Amino acid sequence: MAGNHNNDVLGLSITDRCCRGTTGCDWDGTLRRVVNEPIYVQKVYDAALFNLQGLRTAANQVFSPSLGEGARIIRILDIRCRKFFNPANINDARNLRAIPTTTISGGDVVEDGCGNPVRVIGPDGTASETLVYANTQDCDEEGRGTPIFGTQNVEIVGSVIVEIDVIF
Repeated sequence: MAGNHNNDVLGLSITDRCCRGTTGCDWDGTLRRVVNEPIYVQKVYDAALFNLQGLRTAANQVFSPSLGEGARIIRILDIRCRKFFNPANINDARNLRAIPTTTISGGDVVEDGCGNPVRVIGPDGTASETLVYANTQDCDEEGRGTPIFGTQNVEIVGSVIVEIDVIF
């Protein structure tokens, strides 16, 4: 039994299996809104950017030292937050890590004969890029592009250090 996986609310359904090489295949006939990137792209950020809908509060966090019973915070002077990293043990469970899970539609991850994804040298000089194969034959015959879409969920694990300067 096949289900309809297109969701009109999200507006991500594809009406045409081929496109003209524009983001989302929605083109108004000019180059004003064209935002293309090559398939081989790697971006490096000092900070992580998140959609605020994906953030959750962390309840029951313990801060130290204790201010003592009956203490009252009058004013917060400064708040600093930084990721925890133990350089003596890269496998320390407290190290802050982002674990991405990527799903691709319209292409296939190239694998070796054992089911492992093939990784190639990226711009950072390490084997960090996964090869993706897209069969473009059908759209090539029409002189149009083959859309490939990706979805990525990111799990954040580890510890952060929060320092708060207060008058109490």
